[in-house]
Amino acid sequence: MPLPHAPRLEVSDVDRKELTSLSRQQSIPRGILLHVNIVLGAAAGRANRVLGRELCTTLTTVLLWRNRYVAEGLAGLF
Repeated sequence: MPLPHAPRLEVSDVDRKELTSLSRQQSIPRGILLHVNIVLGAAAGRANRVLGRELCTTLTTVLLWRNRYVAEGLAGLF
């Protein structure tokens, strides 16, 4: 039996705007860009495994940064 999908990540409009801006910067370090894209994908309702596949990372990494955003907000992504 498959696991249920994780709920959509709640991201405020202010945070979403900042994350979107960061994702478009060309000078952003790759690691931070990965964290930003994980949070944006989770906020869009994408499944954790799908995000991992799309971003070429592991499920563990997706869960780590998703949970870190929940616990610490934007500051936790840097």
